[in-house]
Amino acid sequence: MEEEDKEFFVLVLGVLAAIILVISWWYTTGGTATTQPVVEDVSVQVDEDHSDDDDDDDDDESGDVALLPDDEPATPEPVEEAPAEDQVPALPTNVVEIMAANPNLSVISDLLAEERLDQALLADGPFTVLAPSNDAITNAAASDTTLSVLETSRTEVLAYHVILGSFTPDELIDLARGSRSAEIITLQGEPLNLSLDGTNVIINGATMIVGDPELSDNGIVYTIDNVLVPPVTALNTLVGLDPILFATGSAEIQQGSFATLDQFIEVLQGTGVGVSIEGHTDNTGDPVLNQTLSQNRARSVLNYLVANGIDESRLTATGFGPSNPIADNETDEGRALNRRIEFALDAS
Repeated sequence: MEEEDKEFFVLVLGVLAAIILVISWWYTTGGTATTQPVVEDVSVQVDEDHSDDDDDDDDDESGDVALLPDDEPATPEPVEEAPAEDQVPALPTNVVEIMAANPNLSVISDLLAEERLDQALLADGPFTVLAPSNDAITNAAASDTTLSVLETSRTEVLAYHVILGSFTPDELIDLARGSRSAEIITLQGEPLNLSLDGTNVIINGATMIVGDPELSDNGIVYTIDNVLVPPVTALNTLVGLDPILFATGSAEIQQGSFATLDQFIEVLQGTGVGVSIEGHTDNTGDPVLNQTLSQNRARSVLNYLVANGIDESRLTATGFGPSNPIADNETDEGRALNRRIEFALDAS
């Protein structure tokens, strides 16, 4: 066979081998393949060494055919993630959330929402909230004095339960011991009096913190066993509802006002703050006599409170005469309003 014929023959054999392999692959897939098989590097190599031209059996032929395997590529094993470290639970966002989530504080939570004070407690703060339990509010409502103040001055009473600043239990103990000079100022504006009974912090002489404090991002909430009443607001609310009456031109208290004075005692027993009792008159008569009369009337109230158990060191009496009218002295109604007893925090 001529050399050129031999080369052509070898080339034809290589092509035929590739065709046969493609057909075999088609049948093994059942004819369902949607893509054509990939044939890589189909080549026929012809040995150019013609040293033995006469021996057909010794012709050196080779055809290397490479096809992709039919098997699907193996799916990689999922990588098992390392267990996450224990995460510290996130704090509630604010003190409002704490109270709303505590069934024992549902009443105070609702009252704050009704007065829209919950909106103030959504601010950055920080705040310390002294939240009366549901039972504490129920018990407080049994007192006519507290109920009268709550009905008339609810916003002030609720704001009195919020301290500006965040105080831990240890910090409250330090304040109760007098080892810190920070003043406990409430959102309402009147201060709180702290004392210790063993390791328990007592607020205003009669209210105790119960249970553990609850923390949030903008403050801390304590549950307390009583309703706190701001003393000056309470006293002025009560005297506004039932003014202290005196005999005409005299500092003698009329008997019908004793019930109101007894309510004053109840309020003052629930706090240790100092209170100034202030007497006022209308402008009828001599100004000097009116000044003296107002002083004596304030002193009569002080004497009644001291005689019924209030420490005199907490009280002062001051007369202002006709100098601070709150109504028109040209009318009977106005003059009646100007003859009055008022209360203020003792600044001494």
